[in-house]
Amino acid sequence: MGNNPELQKGLSYSFEIEVKQEHSAISMGSGSVPVYATPSMIAHLEKAAMLCVEDHLEETETSVGTYIQINHLKATAIGKTVKCFASLINYEGRKLEFELKAFEGDDEIGNGTHTRFIIDKEKFIQKLKD
Repeated sequence: MGNNPELQKGLSYSFEIEVKQEHSAISMGSGSVPVYATPSMIAHLEKAAMLCVEDHLEETETSVGTYIQINHLKATAIGKTVKCFASLINYEGRKLEFELKAFEGDDEIGNGTHTRFIIDKEKFIQKLKD
């Protein structure tokens, strides 16, 4: 674990999402206006990081998030499209570090960093049961 040659700095992943009511600050309970919620953006950016490396891990492995730092720079209205982007900027042993960015069109609406660790799924679940 942690010596996968496919995991290299610069590996990236992005996807687009239409901001829906369920992603709003009102629905998430994090605010009182109908805009893209910071918790929704965080979840979408973390998903981009997870998907960035998922296909490069062994079948028995996955990654789990342990740290995220996000700047929410600009409000986004319901109905707009957001592009979530993650890039692997460091890989040491089981530790993965990502740069995250979110855009509405050409406007950067969020950015930050995220740390994930590669784990063995069965061992991880077993530790929770013990």
